Amino acid sequence: MSECRGFYSWCFGFTFLLGLTTLFLWLSLRPQNPSYDLIDFYSPALDIASNSPNTTRNTTILFQLKISNPNKDSGIHYDAINVSLYYKEKKIGESNVQGFYQGHKKTAKKSVVIAAANELFWEAASLEVLNRTAVFRVDLVIGLRFKVVWANTRHKGVEVAGHVPVGVDGKMVAGKKKRIKLK
Repeated sequence: MSECRGFYSWCFGFTFLLGLTTLFLWLSLRPQNPSYDLIDFYSPALDIASNSPNTTRNTTILFQLKISNPNKDSGIHYDAINVSLYYKEKKIGESNVQGFYQGHKKTAKKSVVIAAANELFWEAASLEVLNRTAVFRVDLVIGLRFKVVWANTRHKGVEVAGHVPVGVDGKMVAGKKKRIKLK
């Protein structure tokens, strides 16, 4: 009888230890999503000080994304990142950021250039900037895979967006933090 009790207590202890080990491995290797910030935004067409009425309007919009990987044990493989820019719910342009690999605890800065195709919105945006600020929306559609130790996870789709207020100098008005978090 005591041999049977010893065997069952050994099985219970082994199962408990295996479960505890699995829990700790899962908690330590579970990847976190990266963070996306807009750290610079410039629209030459909305820069009221540098535009004269006789010059051709530069409809290019330039901005920079900061992508941070918070994971200490896993890298991230990004597919091409689709970037769309909207003004008052109308798409005014899009661009792609080429796919790349980001190591653990690394930060990547990616420049994006969008040639705004829709000419009609510039007058409304210029008037809005003269009154206060014009608000644009930046959308990112991202496909990524995490590299955890020696294996890659399945593809994961992520969509984030953020509203960007633009002032009379054509630059974003971001406040003290000098960045806009895309969620």
